[in-house]
Amino acid sequence: MMVERLSEARIQALIASELPDLNGQFQGHRTGCQCAAHYDGPCPNAAVYVIEAHATDECKDDGVNEFGNWVIFMCHECATQMVIKICMDVASRGLHAILSGRGESLRCETCEAPIRNHRDILRSVRPYEEVFPDGA
Repeated sequence: MMVERLSEARIQALIASELPDLNGQFQGHRTGCQCAAHYDGPCPNAAVYVIEAHATDECKDDGVNEFGNWVIFMCHECATQMVIKICMDVASRGLHAILSGRGESLRCETCEAPIRNHRDILRSVRPYEEVFPDGA
């Protein structure tokens, strides 16, 4: 099953229809970083990015949007670490495919979306203020 990427027009239409309600919830309240990678508790930093990343091999599970992506608010430091982790994951999958002798292309095991590079997993990184212009 091939999954088609949304056009920019469709993405903008979804944002226009879905985000106004969310904006009201966050208005005046700066969201904290939602990074779960800290061993000592939640990240104390404020979110500066809204990141949409494909839930590779888990895109039909709970906690993802209708496109199989996680939407996460992150600070700059955690977002940087996430991008590095995604790049390493793509490289590791590619190396594993080469070493195992499989000539097939890399794909999400759940939806079969191709994974050619980090941008196939990291779907969007937007400044928090762009998504929530009236948020504090």
